[in-house]
Amino acid sequence: MTLDDYLNDLAGSSYDDTLGQNFDGTLTTEQAYDATEVENYLYTAKRTPKGTARKMAEKIAKNPMALRQVRESMRKDGYRAGFEPSTKAEGAGLAAQFDIKIQRLTAAVTADLPVPIFGAFDIASKYNAVLNFPAGVSISAISIGAVGKENTVAISYTDGVNTDIVDITISQYDYPSFLNALLGSRFIVSNARYSISNTSATGLQQLTKTFNSIDRSMFGALLQNNIALASAKTPYQNQVGIVDINGTFNVTAQTTWVLNFQQLANQEVTISAFVTQANKGVI
Repeated sequence: MTLDDYLNDLAGSSYDDTLGQNFDGTLTTEQAYDATEVENYLYTAKRTPKGTARKMAEKIAKNPMALRQVRESMRKDGYRAGFEPSTKAEGAGLAAQFDIKIQRLTAAVTADLPVPIFGAFDIASKYNAVLNFPAGVSISAISIGAVGKENTVAISYTDGVNTDIVDITISQYDYPSFLNALLGSRFIVSNARYSISNTSATGLQQLTKTFNSIDRSMFGALLQNNIALASAKTPYQNQVGIVDINGTFNVTAQTTWVLNFQQLANQEVTISAFVTQANKGVI
């Protein structure tokens, strides 16, 4: 049986949905990750209707052989799209995974701060072309790999009187070198897990903030995708302080992700990005 035959059989099979959007409630945490990845692939690459893709994804996640077949299909589709996976291992669905950590150290500025992630081109101009600042707020300095914080990009914001600092790091690599490598690299993120360190009633307000993906070419064209985190949560998730962003994002030197950070000192946001294809990447 071919993969297409198997997927067609799944789509046409009977399905018990008595528990509504939670399906049968038997997915493990690892299977939930796999189901989210497969659902996104079926919906975006195979043009499978959203509801059907979700039902199929849950069944595939429980079947190791089917999961290997789908991941191999993902790898081959990546090749056809012009991207070479970082690993050529048979059946590999993910090329890499990395964690971006963003921490607001202070909360003296009484406003949400637009925090840029990536943006290898736009960092030279302090991201002015891609950020919308609150009234009176601006970036006063960007420190890249300072002595003692070689793995960190620190962004200082000011309202003219007070100053706040936001630190950005990557767990698996030093972030300044990552930005430099991104000038000649590109990769595709298929799903990202967004989590927060402070899950108090105040801290959870971070999950109501919009997350943006912006592509701005050197010739002025701009494409922006605004993601409401509250609507991104899937039926597989019941964890407090965690949202899986179910989508596919191309990341190049022209790409900036913008995190609107609440006014809360020491709040840390971690974005775990799952990379499916990379070209000349460092990860």
